[in-house]
Amino acid sequence: TDPVINALNSLGVPASFQGRNDIVVEEKKISGNAQAFHQNKMLHHGTILFDVNLAFVAEVLNVKADKIASKGIKSNRARVTNIKSYLSDQSLDMTTFKETLLKYLLNTDSIIDHVYALTEEDIQKIQVIKEKRYDTWEWNYGESPESENVKEKRYPGGKIEFFFNVKNGALEDVRLYGDFLGAEDVSPIEKALQGTLYDESHVRTALENLNVEDYFINITLDDVIDCLFY
Repeated sequence: TDPVINALNSLGVPASFQGRNDIVVEEKKISGNAQAFHQNKMLHHGTILFDVNLAFVAEVLNVKADKIASKGIKSNRARVTNIKSYLSDQSLDMTTFKETLLKYLLNTDSIIDHVYALTEEDIQKIQVIKEKRYDTWEWNYGESPESENVKEKRYPGGKIEFFFNVKNGALEDVRLYGDFLGAEDVSPIEKALQGTLYDESHVRTALENLNVEDYFINITLDDVIDCLFY
């Protein structure tokens, strides 16, 4: 988030990082961030409220009650604001803003040097992948795990959600989700739990050789075990 914050500061917006994944201005959220790991690659993405109808945002947002309670707030409207009203140049349009942001993200004064133009061959390959993978029922609906047990709980670093089955007293089909952030893919956590007896001491032994802080920022091993056995 540092390049984003630096870009905003350069435009007169007093933005700063707060909590687990938010960029705020005067304690009001203007950006949220999330990430996912797949095949040793990280996708990190974020949003920025430039100039939106905040009343409409408050109406359409459907935040779970535990998330609202964890932040100690009364409504969604009170949480968010636009950056436009804080810009030192009020005439700044969206195009110029995006160009400024890109320069900070790419650490360059020449965006064009970093632009890759998709070829016709690229587009054709993308279309094939879209049709064969992303348009399928399996991709859009079939990934949700069928689990007999679901455990979820919120901690300072975010929510943990465990989906798993228990067979002969051991954990099976363990899947881990949540809105937490971390530096590593959580698949080693899932793998370590697979086949482990569903017992607190056995689970702790299975995980104690892993550095939990690598997978969950501001969530401890005790929190993970608490989530599985509360």
